[in-house]
Amino acid sequence: MRVLEYLPGHLNTSAAFLCAMWVAVVVILVDDCVGSVLSVHKYSTRVVRTKYGPLRGVMIHIHPPVEAFLGVPYATPPIGSLRYMPPVTPSLWKNTRLADRFSAVCPQRPPDIGNRTEALLEFPRGRLLYLEKLLPLLANQSEDCLYLNLYVPRTGFLDFKLLKTQSSKEVIEHLKNWFSVHGIPEVLESDNGPQYSSKEFKEFKNICGFNHETSSPHHPQGNGLAERNVQIIKKHLQKMCYRQFRHTTSLTQF
Repeated sequence: MRVLEYLPGHLNTSAAFLCAMWVAVVVILVDDCVGSVLSVHKYSTRVVRTKYGPLRGVMIHIHPPVEAFLGVPYATPPIGSLRYMPPVTPSLWKNTRLADRFSAVCPQRPPDIGNRTEALLEFPRGRLLYLEKLLPLLANQSEDCLYLNLYVPRTGFLDFKLLKTQSSKEVIEHLKNWFSVHGIPEVLESDNGPQYSSKEFKEFKNICGFNHETSSPHHPQGNGLAERNVQIIKKHLQKMCYRQFRHTTSLTQF
């Protein structure tokens, strides 16, 4: 996965764009990556060839659209004589396998949160809300549970965040959110602004293990792909400010 990231230093599109008084960070994903959660879906139009056999996933209808491959086996079911053995390579398949549903989870005893009042004494509210969403997925349990759920965002879409400051701390927090959804990129490209050359950002880069490439902070043309998408976002925000469009309405007109 490769991420191109650009923080424009100068926004020349009048007060309409400046009304938010924030700075846009643009991320363009140009390779496959991982993340996201399941929603309404339909079958993907492509078949992916793997070393074990062909797969067809499902398209998840969120913004941006994400292709999901659910219940993909990574080992032979660990049952019978294989119960206490290391994972064994899965069997090959010739026909296209529909990766369209979650497989069973490993046997486990989920926490009892039936009495919400008592549960709040044991779990923080945020943890309890997470468990309430998770429990339906834990209902189907089996020893045959060695499967992966893979999420692949559509290639080439753009995503952006609005920042109140250009500090390294705030940029890093947004990057953490992107990485948790899409995975850590191999290469991150940005300008050479102070938020990217600080000690804090270099420590973050070393911990995550991505390569950081920079262009001139005063020469956005050097990062043309990001610059083109900055112009798209400017037009989008202009419509929101001048014409009082909802962001979902103005975005569909690009």
